[in-house]
Amino acid sequence: MLGGIFSKRLQNKHSSKKIMSYGLLIIAFATAVFSLIALINHNLFAFPSYIMIAVTILSQMGCAFGICMATSNALALALVDYKHATASSLFGFFYYGLISLFTFFMGFLHDGTLLPMPLYFLGLSCFMMIVNRIFLKN
Repeated sequence: MLGGIFSKRLQNKHSSKKIMSYGLLIIAFATAVFSLIALINHNLFAFPSYIMIAVTILSQMGCAFGICMATSNALALALVDYKHATASSLFGFFYYGLISLFTFFMGFLHDGTLLPMPLYFLGLSCFMMIVNRIFLKN
């Protein structure tokens, strides 16, 4: 919810493309911090479980904040030329279909530790940043 509110406030000064880029940067930052802490926890120093729970929750909150900023603006940009059609339901179908596939693939990586999840999220956020750079250059 806060990501949506923040995104709405930025609409007065920034374009949807720029706000979407900000959202992707927040996702990348949250997943990078989460991955770094998970790698330290897994390889160097085991943090107490309450610390890792807090890190997981806070990083997921950061991701959700950025996702809300990015997806609301992506939907607005995707549908700008299709106001006359019912493209939003089709967009939603494909969005949730992709989310289901990415969640399904996450299940294959699960090994009983926390490590695969942040690394997978980091990989997805890097992929989103690359796609954003390629398709939204201007």
